[in-house]
Amino acid sequence: MALPSSVTLSAELYEEVPHRPVPVDIGALRLLRGSPLRLDVYTWLTYRMSYLRKPVVVTWEQLRFQFGTQVSTPRGYRHFRADFSEALRWVLAIYREAKVDEVANGIRLRPSPPHVGRGKRPALNQRD
Repeated sequence: MALPSSVTLSAELYEEVPHRPVPVDIGALRLLRGSPLRLDVYTWLTYRMSYLRKPVVVTWEQLRFQFGTQVSTPRGYRHFRADFSEALRWVLAIYREAKVDEVANGIRLRPSPPHVGRGKRPALNQRD
């Protein structure tokens, strides 16, 4: 029996979503399934790259804060960097155009094309 699940959005995010949409590749999500961290990294990176205009370094501390649910234990905190790096490798194998480099204090993001181009969104089949 599946447990019920839900997602609660902050008011800020709820208001932002319709104004700053970011398409994702459903095929990529299927390839990344089985790891919530991989899915989170993919959607986060897709969003960041859609609006990034200049290079930025996101520190390991900022990444821990962003993806913090898995670091609630001492083991999680100690292994966050390795776990995040592994998830990022999976994501970059799929989103090859993303210009991301690991640096000593985090990851460097450089402007890159979005994974799904804005003009390439598939039309949804609508029923009358």
